[in-house]
Amino acid sequence: MGGKAFHDGAAGWPTSVRNPRSTAAAIAWARQEAAGGGANWYRACLAFVARTYGWSYSGVQYAIDHYRQMPTSMRHDRDRTPPPGALMYWDTGQRAGHVALYLGDGKIASNDIRRKGYIDIVDATDIETVWGATYLGWAPPFFPQGG
Repeated sequence: MGGKAFHDGAAGWPTSVRNPRSTAAAIAWARQEAAGGGANWYRACLAFVARTYGWSYSGVQYAIDHYRQMPTSMRHDRDRTPPPGALMYWDTGQRAGHVALYLGDGKIASNDIRRKGYIDIVDATDIETVWGATYLGWAPPFFPQGG
């Protein structure tokens, strides 16, 4: 089971998307966490992507709910051309679902995919091929309830 490859799409978020960290800084922070961070992220994918953008919390309990609560105009259902910095979402068959940070070139920063609790940089298709999850789509890093 698996989908087609992911390719970089055009960047540029709606003006309502404002975060403490820029997209470039969020990607750099995620890469740094993958290179030497601790096992702090077990089953905490939404907390991880919120933290990459400088938030202490996302304001939503489950990744799948974060996607579903995203304004329709910001959701890119099944679109496999996310821009670097986008949040990518999957239905894992479990309540929470999964979200990861798209780094570009078909790669994501994701928790629990190679090592429980750690962030690793992997192919975005790994969530489908390794976990058997269904790709839902991507959205900009929008955390209206974040803090």
